[in-house]
Amino acid sequence: MESFVLVVIYHALRYLPHNQTESTLYILNNVFTHRERLPDGEYGGGEARRNLFRNNDYIGHDFKLTSDPLDRWIEAAIAAVKAWIESELAKSNRKAGLRSMAGERA
Repeated sequence: MESFVLVVIYHALRYLPHNQTESTLYILNNVFTHRERLPDGEYGGGEARRNLFRNNDYIGHDFKLTSDPLDRWIEAAIAAVKAWIESELAKSNRKAGLRSMAGERA
């Protein structure tokens, strides 16, 4: 789901009129070009993508296209991905806490 929303945002930034035209290159470079090497040697999109969803970093809370229906869809999609990311982080934190507690008992 996250990748699909990123594809829509990428194409919106590249091909549709929007209110972030002065920042378009900055957004594209930081969110879509930047990558980080993960501990397993693979590459991932990094914190910029996560922060786009969690805090509206880079595009801002006022990001608007010239299409109200697409604006509403992007807002809802970002909120849905944010909720998913936060639930995954909560699961990960719970698992880490359980492992930590198990280690303390040993």
